[in-house]
Parts: sequence; structure tokens; C-alpha cells
Amino acid sequence: MENLSLRLVLDAPIGLRHGDDAKGWFQRTASRFLPEEFWEWVEFPERFGGCSAVRFGLFRQGGFQMHVLGREPCAVLIEAMGNLSTAWLREVGVAPNFQYVPVGLKVNPYLAPQRVSGVCLDNGASWKGAAFRYRDGEIPEASILQRVQHVVERGIGQQAGALLIEVPDDICIGDFKVFNIRIAHHRTGMAFLRVDADFRTNLSFAGPWHVGMCASKGWGRIGPPPRHECGRHRTEIMAAEAHA
Repeated sequence: MENLSLRLVLDAPIGLRHGDDAKGWFQRTASRFLPEEFWEWVEFPERFGGCSAVRFGLFRQGGFQMHVLGREPCAVLIEAMGNLSTAWLREVGVAPNFQYVPVGLKVNPYLAPQRVSGVCLDNGASWKGAAFRYRDGEIPEASILQRVQHVVERGIGQQAGALLIEVPDDICIGDFKVFNIRIAHHRTGMAFLRVDADFRTNLSFAGPWHVGMCASKGWGRIGPPPRHECGRHRTEIMAAEAHA
């Protein structure tokens, strides 16, 4: 089960607006049913190979969903599912659904577009104060591109390592385009740069893949761009290959 995730969905309009809401709602309604160990997997990525084992998000119109990665976190949640189902049915009138979702990487013989959404760029040793330095015009976009690529490559390696997934040698990740750059404020009072970015890779991602800080809020999710944009991306790729 190391390379499986557990997807838990509550299809009810409970008024959630973002991943932080989902995380808070789960903590309020589920804390009494789960051991302290589970919350350590939520809050401390270092307990799970440097990446969060639990990722919260939204489902349809204000509903709730979460992904749990790894054998032990999944087993702990499954053990609590009876109590959780009863409590949620009583509170919102709907019982949760859950399913196992395989997590993996596959190398393709071609490049395809991917998007990382809302990735949070951590304040590493060479990146301290980046949010305010960017606001003041002191950080060029080229530096942000380099940082995003570093965070994406590192995050893929961390999640693969935590789930015992072999990372192929012949992977290609590049051609990053950053957009929607904004400043995010953490509950500790620290500020970080948070961005969206498109890139091209020969990797296919099965299951949930998140990179960067605050993955437990659903930040830094990797997935294909919206369907209406894929045709444009594929045209760009074919044009680039034709001129290579």
C-alpha cells in the first residue's frame, strides 16, 4: 500500500471555500477519533519523507475531500472511518465515500503540458524575505522560474521517496512559465510567494502529487492544464519539435 492513496469525499455543501477551510473543518469534526500520530503526519512533513501525508481540498460546491498517502496514515484513517461516518452523517446528513487511488510516475516518449497550482515557495537560505523583495521589485521573474523548477523537482523526489516509488533516470522537466504570482501569509506571521506555473515534462502523474510548502492545504497540486488550454499547449509543443 506504499504507492496507494486514500481519497475521502463528503459530497455536501458545507460552505468550504479553500483547502484551509477543509483542513479546519476536518480538525474540528474528526480530532476526537484520530490519534495524535495522525495530526503529526498533517503538520510535520518531515515525519513523512519531507512531504505532507495528508492533503485537504474541496469537492464540487463547497464539499470536502482529502487525500491520505502511505500505508500507516491510510490504516489509521480506515480504523476511524466508522466513527467518522457516524459523526458526519449526524452533522451534515451525508456519509463520506472513500476509495483507494494508485499513485505513480510513468515516463512517456513525448513531452506534455502540466500545471502546478498555487505552489508555495519556501523561504530557504537564499530566498529569505522573497515575498517582500518581489513586492519591492528586487526579484526578477527569471529567479522565480528557477525557484519554481527547484521546488517542483525536489517535491516530486520527496513524494516518490516517501511512497517508495522509483524515479526514472530519463525524466525531463522544464520550459516553466510562471503566472498569478501573489503573496501568501502563514499563520505564523511569515509571508511567502505563491505562484501558478505551467511546464512541460515526459512524466505522467497518477494519483495526487503536491509540491512545496503547505501541501496539506492542497497547495502545489500537479495536474494537466484545463482542457480548453491543452490544444494550445500541444500545438506549441509540435511547433517547437518541428523547429528543433
